[in-house]
Amino acid sequence: DDCVYVKPEEKDQVSYIMRVRSMWEEEGEMQFRGQWLYRPQDTKGGMGAALHPREVLLSDWEDENPIACVQTKCHVVFLEQPPSEGKVEERFHYVCWRSYNVTSGRI
Repeated sequence: DDCVYVKPEEKDQVSYIMRVRSMWEEEGEMQFRGQWLYRPQDTKGGMGAALHPREVLLSDWEDENPIACVQTKCHVVFLEQPPSEGKVEERFHYVCWRSYNVTSGRI
């Protein structure tokens, strides 16, 4: 699955990140269903939850959005376990190996 940067609601916010699950056309407009990725500072645990400087967390929250809100592709590598120090290739913007429950705030 590809990941993308999504336009934030406010201009002074950083772009959101989503993992694209599916795409389709509806009434002449492209739509996509995506799963949200959270930066540690955007979780209930805050930056103290970060275990890697480029870590993002795959949330359990999915929804549908117009393709027009996509800014560009974002490169995320998904791993089974934490990366060894310095072992994430530079071509990846982020690394993900943990999940985040939006309702409970648990990682």
